Amino acid sequence: MKRHDIFTIHAAPFYAYRKQVILRQAQKLKQVFPDFEILYSIKTNPFFPILQTISEFGLGADAASAKEVSESRRAGIPSERIYFSAPGKTRDELEDVIGRCHIIADSFHELDLCNRLAQEKHAVLPIGIRINPAFSMEGTEGGPSQFGIDEEQLLSSHAFDDFPALRPTGIHVHIQSQILDADQLTAYYAHVLTLALRLEHLWDTKFSYINFGSGLGIVYDPDNQKPLDLDALQRKISTVFDAFRPRLQAKFLLESGRFLVGESGVYVTEIMDIKISRGKTYYIVKNGTNGFFRPVMKELMTKDQHTPAPAEPFYTCPNISQVTLLADREGTETVDIVGGLCSRYDLLASNVTLPRAEVGDRLLFTNAGSYGYTLSPLLFGSQTPPDQLWLEHEIDI
Repeated sequence: MKRHDIFTIHAAPFYAYRKQVILRQAQKLKQVFPDFEILYSIKTNPFFPILQTISEFGLGADAASAKEVSESRRAGIPSERIYFSAPGKTRDELEDVIGRCHIIADSFHELDLCNRLAQEKHAVLPIGIRINPAFSMEGTEGGPSQFGIDEEQLLSSHAFDDFPALRPTGIHVHIQSQILDADQLTAYYAHVLTLALRLEHLWDTKFSYINFGSGLGIVYDPDNQKPLDLDALQRKISTVFDAFRPRLQAKFLLESGRFLVGESGVYVTEIMDIKISRGKTYYIVKNGTNGFFRPVMKELMTKDQHTPAPAEPFYTCPNISQVTLLADREGTETVDIVGGLCSRYDLLASNVTLPRAEVGDRLLFTNAGSYGYTLSPLLFGSQTPPDQLWLEHEIDI
């Protein structure tokens, strides 16, 4: 079946995710990090067939809520491969997930909640700690963060004296996403390993896991970004991990969201109207902001003709998605692609040149597999939200 046939059968708008792309990306991670346990960051896209595929491939789960813990278990991911890490956990959430995953505390308050729950159960609870390190991804001094406990607040042999029912079993560090530089990632891993050794010594313990968080990026803009050199990354990190491995008993964890699913997804919507206003042509489509929000955020962030710093996961770069007209048409025109909401900022793409479309034609947006459906304000306008399709077989877009 041809691409245009597949994407014109189903009522638009919809997301479509390609299983084979996800499997290829997962295999790449296994090759680069053969001794790691890979965790899928569910928040990037919790579509259940994706979770089932992740489970079947043997990956674990990075869960950001008690619901994501439950969905991971429903998909067949074993409890020992589920790690619950997020700020602001409630007592009810923590009580609900005890015994169903690894809990990673994000604050001293969470440590206190976990300690009380453990005491009530007359048990000692293994606990992980998310740390806000004293270093940045660039190797400079770390700054304040709403995530984790500052490293310097934990640099004491008495750090757990107030939590006698807890046993620290691992650490979690994550400070930046969408990294395409192998040297930068390698240096970051070395900093995390050094921190782990320091804390093991101070706390007189041996960690069972070290979670390096995420960071692996994908190419959104082929004209201005180079892919992460996975071969170089594998060579560089092998040297680092070989040097640290004799001193550590912990298993190594790596989270991945967009690297696994970002390129697997497309967003397809339909042109409902075409109008010309004082020389500018508008394609008005179904479900703009309330269908695929990230291109709208890109337009908002760059509307003053400057290139702001990334603000993940909302904004990555000025060209986060390529747009294709799913019809064979003569000629071209430069247009704005807008949605049907009562906002001038319901704008998916500005000044984009495409074949000259007709009402009823469809547009396809790439890089919609991560933070697409899950990040968009689907209820805005009370319109029917996009469907989600699962494509089992290889399809070239």
